[in-house]
Formats: sequence, structure tokens, C-alpha cells
Amino acid sequence: MSNSSPLVTPGSCSIMGELPRVPSNISLNLNHTPNTTTNDNTTDAFMVGSVSVSDPKGESKGDPKSDPRKDSDMEIKTREMLQEASLTQKYVESLDLPQLNDIETHCVETLQSLNLPTPPLRRVPPLLQSLYPPSFPLLSLSSVRCTRFLLSVPSSLPLSSPHSLNYAEITGRNCDNCIGYIPLPLGHAGPLPLTILTAEGKSDKIFNIPLATTEGGLIASISRGLKAMRTGKTTAAVTQDVMTRSPVIEFESLELAVKFKGYVEEYPEDVRREFERGSRYLKLKEVECKVVGRTCYLRLGGETGEAMGMNMISKGSESLLKHLQKTWPLKILSVSGNYCCDKKPSALNFIKGRGKSVTLECTLPTSTVLNVLKTTPEKMCKLNYYKNSIGSSLACTIGGCNAQAANVVAAIYLATGQDPAHVVEGSQCVTVMEVVEGGLYVSVTLPSLCLGTVGGGTELKAQKGMIEYSGAEGGRELACVVGGGVMAGEISLVAALVEGELVKAHMELNRKK
Repeated sequence: MSNSSPLVTPGSCSIMGELPRVPSNISLNLNHTPNTTTNDNTTDAFMVGSVSVSDPKGESKGDPKSDPRKDSDMEIKTREMLQEASLTQKYVESLDLPQLNDIETHCVETLQSLNLPTPPLRRVPPLLQSLYPPSFPLLSLSSVRCTRFLLSVPSSLPLSSPHSLNYAEITGRNCDNCIGYIPLPLGHAGPLPLTILTAEGKSDKIFNIPLATTEGGLIASISRGLKAMRTGKTTAAVTQDVMTRSPVIEFESLELAVKFKGYVEEYPEDVRREFERGSRYLKLKEVECKVVGRTCYLRLGGETGEAMGMNMISKGSESLLKHLQKTWPLKILSVSGNYCCDKKPSALNFIKGRGKSVTLECTLPTSTVLNVLKTTPEKMCKLNYYKNSIGSSLACTIGGCNAQAANVVAAIYLATGQDPAHVVEGSQCVTVMEVVEGGLYVSVTLPSLCLGTVGGGTELKAQKGMIEYSGAEGGRELACVVGGGVMAGEISLVAALVEGELVKAHMELNRKK
């Protein structure tokens, strides 16, 4: 694909065959690691990280101890292998890259672009080795050239390469004992037009939905749902924005525990002040105290700005506990007592909400249901009742009154740098469908979306780029984007199920021909 592909912005959609691009100020590189098997079951592998080149017979090339004078022969062999690998050849041609015999030039140009002197070719591997983390040995000059060739050319694909990761920043923040990264397929669905309701009024915006997934057919299904939604008007609102943490503390008697409950639930000024010491963005919104014998489970809820806020609210909780110890004879058992409830199925979160609670509604015209979804409002409404209400009740799900909310939540979380463990809370969703005059009314309500647009994985270059690409300004708008994607997925899947198309669609879209 050439660099002239159109930029997909809010309000536009890429045409078939062209992939969306991230904003021009986001610099992301292409990472491609082909593993091609020819018709005679031979393999041509190029691995990014611990780089290796295998010849068609499976014999390893590029032993570090080999004679440097043989490099030229290895270069020739590598070029021959690249030319024989049809998939790699087609891939290179599709990107409109320079000819394969320019590998050496690209390798040297890469060094020059890094302000390094152009060395004799046999000195290239140790110089490039210095650009990699220690866990990524580069085994040969041929390996270096092939890998650098596939990585060094700018591309509009919204992917990242090992070179876009700042390992100094990752260590101590995102990953310990970091040995590399796992690439995931990244797709696009959209546009998603929303009318967002806020305390100040309402605003109309158009978003894109980035999704990282390995499930073929998921994005196609979401895209069909979005097509249906665009024929109506979709309204979204964040009804609550409170992250929670629940310390557990112990007293000498039940009497003291009850007295403490009466005190802390009155929101005294010192409780608010000490809790908000955790961050200038932290604002106390609720305090609940559950007494169990002589122990108390505090459920502290607060707004955390644009961050998801778990670290922030944990700091605030710890600060408050240390202050309370000065005036109360309490023993801190843990800053988290599971009454939060964090990353576990919980009826409490389903009822009270955790993080951002969002709800959306849309009315689909009857013509849309007939022509786009290939079914009727009555059929969809009936199946939604028997599947998402009765079926979920029989299974005793906790908030699982939906068809596939977790699919969409997980894909967006991975693409935008959210904590994927919070898909547990995000899977709680109520999908409602009603037959109304002129069409089908649909609503989705997700009470516990634990997400943000700053901090944690959202600071990674590619993930930050995907947040910008979505068009969401802040965590509340991103929650609305997640809700819109979930609604699209619910609409399309229920329609597919009611017409018996699910298996057929997966066989066509989730099985490589």
C-alpha cells in the first residue's frame, strides 16, 4: 500500500481495500514477520527479535562464528530465498518498496539516519546489535539486512515495531523482565456517529473504533451493526464516573466497628481531605462501610480525571487509613479487601457500577432491519428476550444479559492500552430490544467500564495513537465509543443468530481459504 492512502478521520470512512491511518503526527513503523511455507513444505522464516534465516532445507544460516568473508555468499542466498518465497514477494510488492537488491543500501542508510558512521559491512551486526535490547541477539549480517529491510520503510499501517518501544520507559511501568512484545492484528470499524449527553448539554461527534483481535468475523459483524445504526440516531450518556477501592480494617470489638461506620459514612472533612491527598485529580464521591463482626470493609469511590485511576485511588485509600490510625484503634488488614470489587465477577459492580457507567440507545427503521440485517424487528426482539434475558438467567450470569459484549470490550481495550483484566467488569451489559412504531428500539447499558486515556498502557506509542485515532477526547468519550461498538456487535450477532447465519459467517470469515 502506498503512503497516499486516505486518512480516516471522524466523519469519513476508508474505501474497500484501503486501511485507515493514524493521525499524521503519530509516527508508527511497519512490523511484518512472515512465516511462509512453500508447496513442497519448505519454510522461509524471518523472525523479528531473535532474528533467524532458514534455508529451504531447514539448515541454519548465519552462525556468528562463521567466516566474515562468506557474508557475500549469504547475501546472495538470502536474496534468492526472498525471491522464491511468493508470499513475502507479494507482500513487498504490495507495499511498493524498493527492489530486493537494495537491502544492503537500506541497511547502511538506516545506520546513517541514526547518525552512525557507515562501516565496513562485516561491522554492521555489532552496531545494529547495540540498538536492540540485550535479549534480542542478531545472528548474522544476512539476518540484519532482511529484518531491517522489512522494518525500516515507513508505512501508514497502524502497527508498531520493536524500535518504537522505549524499553527504558516500559521497565518499571508496563512490564518487568521485558523480553519483547506480542503483535496483535489491528482492525478498524466505523464511522460511529454519536449524540453524547452531558451535564452541559449534548454534542454530535463521529468516532472510529480501533479493535485488536484474532477472531475473524468480529470486525465484519461490528461493521454491519454500525451500518444499521447509521440509519438512525444513536445517543450515549455516561451516567456515573466513580472508581472504587475497598480497604479492610479490624477493631477490637463489634462496638468499635459500628461506631467507626457511623463516623466515616458522614463524610467528615478530614476523610475527604486525606483521601484526596492521593492526587490533585482525585475527588471523593462516596464512602460505604460494611460491618462484618469486628471488621469493616470500606468502599471508597472517587473520580480520577482522565486516568482509569486504580493506582490513584489506592494511594488515596492508603493516605486515609494512615490518618485514621491516629484517632481510631484500628488495624489495617489490607488496602484491598475485595469489596471494590476489582477484576472479579461481582453483583455489587453490576448494581452500583464501577469506573464509567454508560448507556446508549438507537431506533433502527424497519427498512434497515429488513435490508441490512436481513431479518425483522419482531424476530430480533423475541430472540433477545429468550437468549439474553431468560438464557442468561438460567445460567445465573452476573450481569451477562448480552450476546457478546466482552468480545468488543476486549478488542478495544487491547487496541487502546487498557488493562485487559478489566474485561471481567466490562462484560457486564444489559441489551434491550423492543418493537416500536416504525422499527426496532435497541439499548445497551454497561455499568462498569474501567478505562482511561492517560497512564498505564495508554502511554505506549501505538496505543496512544489508537486513542487519538478513535477521536475520543477523554475517558468518558472513550467509554461511549466502547458502548457504541458493543451495541453494533449486539445488533449484528442477534440478527445473524435469528436467521441461522452464525456458523456460515464464521466458516467464511474465520477460516483461511
